[in-house]
Amino acid sequence: MDVKEAALLIGMSEGQVRVLVRNHKIAATQVECKFNRMGYVWQIDEKSAKAYADTPQKVGFPRGESRG
Repeated sequence: MDVKEAALLIGMSEGQVRVLVRNHKIAATQVECKFNRMGYVWQIDEKSAKAYADTPQKVGFPRGESRG
């Protein structure tokens, strides 16, 4: 699953999902991509993303809900 799909599943923005990957909260691997300007894309482990989405938040605004 890519970052966009994981963001929809978890209820976060794509940037927030990338932060979770960098902080090792979600398992992911880098896959080489010639069409991306960075040269790679993140391939996120579906089980890891689902587990994170199913974990209830302890503090903060609920995931996937608009503040407005």
